[in-house]
Amino acid sequence: MKKTDYKKIIIPLLLVIFLAGVLELCSYFIVYNKYKYNFESMLKVNKNFPRMLTYEKVIYPSYEERKARFRPVSIGVNSNKPSIAIFGCSFTWGSNLSDNETFSAVLSDYTGRTVYNRGLYATGIPFLYYQLNDKNITNEIINPEYIIYVLIDSHFLRSLTVRSWCMDPILQYRYKLVNDKLVLIVPKFKFIYPLFSVFLIQEFIQFNEYKKLLFKKPIIKMIDESNKLIKQKFPNAKFIILVYQDADWGSSLIFEKQQILNHFKDEGIEVIYTDDLVGKNVLTDKVYLSPDNFHPSYEAWKLIVPKLVQSVGIN
Repeated sequence: MKKTDYKKIIIPLLLVIFLAGVLELCSYFIVYNKYKYNFESMLKVNKNFPRMLTYEKVIYPSYEERKARFRPVSIGVNSNKPSIAIFGCSFTWGSNLSDNETFSAVLSDYTGRTVYNRGLYATGIPFLYYQLNDKNITNEIINPEYIIYVLIDSHFLRSLTVRSWCMDPILQYRYKLVNDKLVLIVPKFKFIYPLFSVFLIQEFIQFNEYKKLLFKKPIIKMIDESNKLIKQKFPNAKFIILVYQDADWGSSLIFEKQQILNHFKDEGIEVIYTDDLVGKNVLTDKVYLSPDNFHPSYEAWKLIVPKLVQSVGIN
């Protein structure tokens, strides 16, 4: 091959590498500016996070790795009574809270019952469905009378696309509908997921799917199937969706979200709104927000739990 032929190949290749590097550098600064506060607040609260600005790779952790990230089970004084299992994201898990300040701990203290906290930060409805299919997890939940899923506004968006999130290697469980069946999406080309440019592309795709309402069918299917799994595994348990109405709730597509929640009511799932429990927009007050101004504070759960227990009729 002649030198001129090499130049025809090498020069365009170097140009592509250069442009890819510029794109990645620009993406880094965009992500840094957009999520700087999120990263810094998570670093302050979670000492085990790596001390660098990055975001997680999409990986498949083992059961033991998943289990290690769950909060301890809160064992109440009335351990002879049926237990309660709660599912959700960081709101349920308890970001910025100590173990005795979380939703599960406050609920256990108030009712005296054992409460299983199966929330995990950065997850959502797909992770609820995944766990209910995981016998290693469900076998650890003994005699539940109530299964509570804490739903927040972000979960509608999180139900779309395979996408990584910040700071910790947690699997982002995602499902797609194939012939009306839920199929777990296996991430491809995982080696490119640490790239900030890929993060922004994934974010663009996800938001575009969100605007097109592509979350509706998967969410309805996942909750309906979760309801069936609960009836099979825990026939004496009541499934409750607790809608946590923070400052983001109702910011967009509220009519479509309400349609979905009305469907769940029609299926016999109890849907409870925090605005109905404690008053409209009460939870947006700073006293009910953790230092990151997003997650619930200990005061929020102390306010919600007695009202929730009264509403549900837990004794």
